[in-house]
Amino acid sequence: VHNGYAGTYPIQIYAEGYFPHLGTITLEEGHNYTEFNLSSATTVFSENWENGLTNWQIEGPWVVQNELSASGFAITDSWGGNGFYDLNCDVWIKTINSIYIPASENIYLTFDSHLYTEWNFDTASVEASVDGEAWTPVWQKSGLWDVWRKEFIPLGDFLGQNIYLRFRLTDSSNSVELTDPGWTIDNIRIVTGISTANQEELSTPLPQSALYPNFPNPFNPETVIKFSLGKPTKASLKIYNLKGQLVRSLINGDMLTGTHSVVWNGRDDKGNAASSGVYLYRLDTDDYSRSFKMVLMK
Repeated sequence: VHNGYAGTYPIQIYAEGYFPHLGTITLEEGHNYTEFNLSSATTVFSENWENGLTNWQIEGPWVVQNELSASGFAITDSWGGNGFYDLNCDVWIKTINSIYIPASENIYLTFDSHLYTEWNFDTASVEASVDGEAWTPVWQKSGLWDVWRKEFIPLGDFLGQNIYLRFRLTDSSNSVELTDPGWTIDNIRIVTGISTANQEELSTPLPQSALYPNFPNPFNPETVIKFSLGKPTKASLKIYNLKGQLVRSLINGDMLTGTHSVVWNGRDDKGNAASSGVYLYRLDTDDYSRSFKMVLMK
């Protein structure tokens, strides 16, 4: 469940054992429902650090530990949080053996990342190489990202090739006081599967009853109140003062399915101007009830 404004947003959908979906989703005003069916993933390569550094060549003080990890053990360049990377360091880990990237497949490199470096200066990067000598950056990041986050990197440029992977941290600070706890990496995988990039076409509005925040708020002298109804129903929209006294009845009767809006002009049922202050507006239907606060400011 996501509550937000109408618009187009990037999304990442993933689950253990399934091929991830990365794309966008467009939310319309009201309630939306979208179903995504993920395909099973085939794992081409994996590293969870449970067997140490057997498959890796390292440069720098990388440590496998289980105090800061997404699950089990993880590797960190400077014992993330317990130490800081060195001034002007260039530290990395790279696979000893190359990894074959299957042709004609949708394929991602994924890993769990816990990162804390100087923003825009000290860069964590993932690089790929077909010969272990010339490296191509495929992902870069810096700054404060010190909660575990799953990263996804498409490897479509390397289909049908054998590649090496290198995880690298470089520092370009001019003072040791500008170094930070560094980078911790866990659960590296390369996975293939069936893309669900067109699944968003299934996104359709699902009508449901809802009351929305008025706009503008505070207001003088008018404000717009919007609401949606999931089915034809008897509905009332009323305004109360903080004492619970009815000030204005805006709607009271049968309404059709859909989105509706009404303007309150700051007057009560007798046509008198309401005083400045906080008011409540409340929507009631056969199966829905909600209220919001608004401020009339003169």
